[in-house]
Amino acid sequence: ALAAAQCLECIATVLKGVAERPTMYSTMEPHLIPIILHILGNEGDFIEYLEYALDILTYLTFFPDTISAPLWEAVPLIYRAFNEWAFDYLNMMVVPLENFIQKAPSQFLAASTPDGTKYVD
Repeated sequence: ALAAAQCLECIATVLKGVAERPTMYSTMEPHLIPIILHILGNEGDFIEYLEYALDILTYLTFFPDTISAPLWEAVPLIYRAFNEWAFDYLNMMVVPLENFIQKAPSQFLAASTPDGTKYVD
């Protein structure tokens, strides 16, 4: 568990290091999205890695000019994680959600949960 946490922390450090070259994020993103979605989508089984996943998600949503479609899959997972098992991590969830809202406000406003509930009424 410690080695996995250190690997995720290292990934976040690399993402921070390439912040001045946002085009690099698009090449790393396909490899990182499955990790983020796996951590967010497993009913809290990987809660010890949630902080790192949210850090990585923050970098992937802040530095590139646009947010890719696969990254949007994280929004319903954050919503569900907050409602069901990760409410203590709200302060860390706010930053990537803010990035989603700032980069694509109309897409965020149109988004809904898998059962059709809008995030914003």
